[in-house]
Amino acid sequence: MDGRIVEFDDATGKGTRGTGYFHIQDSTVFATPLTGPFAFRFSGWDASTHHFAMAGTATAQTGLFTAVSADVNDGGSFSGP
Repeated sequence: MDGRIVEFDDATGKGTRGTGYFHIQDSTVFATPLTGPFAFRFSGWDASTHHFAMAGTATAQTGLFTAVSADVNDGGSFSGP
C-alpha cells in the first residue's frame, strides 16, 4: 500500500512546500496507528524556485513520528541530521 505526504508550512508565500510518498509492505497497518521504521523522500521547489530535496528515516510509535533523521539539499546548500 502507498501513502502520500504533503508538507505545507506556507503562511506568507515564502514558506516550505513539498510532497512525497511512503510505501508500506503490509496494508493491515492502516487498521491501527502507524508504528515501525520508515524511509521517506521529498522533492520540490522552495519559495525562490530552487530545487529542494530531502531524504531520511523516521520511527513511528502510536501514530507519532520520532527519531527523525534527514539529509537536505536546498538549491545546492546541503545539511544533514
